[in-house]
Amino acid sequence: MFYRTLFLLSPHTFAGLMTIFASAIGVAHALAADLVVLEGSAQPPLKAGTNADIVRTLDLLRKQMEVNGTTRIIVGLRIAFTSEGGLTAAAAAQQRNEIARMQSVVMEKVPSLKQKPEQIKRYATSPFMAMEVNTAELEALANLSEIVSIEADRLAAPAIGIEAVIPESK
Repeated sequence: MFYRTLFLLSPHTFAGLMTIFASAIGVAHALAADLVVLEGSAQPPLKAGTNADIVRTLDLLRKQMEVNGTTRIIVGLRIAFTSEGGLTAAAAAQQRNEIARMQSVVMEKVPSLKQKPEQIKRYATSPFMAMEVNTAELEALANLSEIVSIEADRLAAPAIGIEAVIPESK
């Protein structure tokens, strides 16, 4: 039944689903050691979790802050999200508004972040924010149920090697 449903989807929707699936696998593979993720809306805040990966990642970030005073992180927001390629213009605009609203909620719940807007990157089309935080801000973010992931903001090796053959021009 599931496979039949996939073939009934429009090409754009199917392509969007496949892109999200491939991205999820790639991100999970590349960042498994440095990513804290919760699924579902009824989950407790990250800090309340006893998952070994969550504990290890938060400890790693805390150690970085002991040395540097701050660390750069990327936080994922708890909202329903679909790749814009599969959305109508109106739905994409609505999703962007929801992303902006949730980013504002996070900023309101951690007031010290509002005092340093130059260190906060708010993405318009994806439910993430990048920021430089201190220990108190990291702990506050880890206690928010609006946050589904916290990861170190660092360069990562590509998860999927893609080779393209470019034909010579005539």
